[in-house]
Amino acid sequence: MRKKVCLSVLVLLLYASCSRNPVADFSYSGTLKVGEDIQFDNLSKHANSFAWDFGDGHISVKSDPILAFATPGSHTVSLQAIGKMESSYTSKELQVTGITYSFRNGATFEIPALFSFFWNGAEMEDFVEHGTLSMERVTVAVTTERSSVCFGIVPGDLILVSGIYSLTPDKHNLITITDETPVYGAEGAPAADPLIQAAFESKIKESQGRQ
Repeated sequence: MRKKVCLSVLVLLLYASCSRNPVADFSYSGTLKVGEDIQFDNLSKHANSFAWDFGDGHISVKSDPILAFATPGSHTVSLQAIGKMESSYTSKELQVTGITYSFRNGATFEIPALFSFFWNGAEMEDFVEHGTLSMERVTVAVTTERSSVCFGIVPGDLILVSGIYSLTPDKHNLITITDETPVYGAEGAPAADPLIQAAFESKIKESQGRQ
């Protein structure tokens, strides 16, 4: 009888030990839109610590982190629940909406004084100063509600503008500037839309006048 009791206790202990393996799980709440805070609620069991990977270069060891995605598109969020002996993993794919853009310097020279803006047909809006862009570098992503963007550069005394670039919704738009990218306003180059050129020149001169 004693042996039977001891064996039963051993089986129960083994079962209890197995049943306490970590189980990773989470939910989230908030608007899945660029720049909006998303609350991640940890529903894991039997875990002592956690490791989050948000699929955009951000990680966290908090139990219930909050994150705002900087770019739209598909982001795979994974959670590792870590127990005493084992770990458990789970992941979910989030579709983040919105429009963002950035510029990459694919030219063979440094791009000085880079700016971007939206042209509404009559005037500039959402003017952004990006500064100097070294070769192979990328600007910080800009969030916008606009469907297009233009850029301008100011190398020395020249004031140059680009054409209009359409932006695709619900994705990050990376615009690469190369040696062949058309810019307007330089001597011998095609003329830009005179309204865009005049508005950009006025903005730059106004900015330089405040310095």
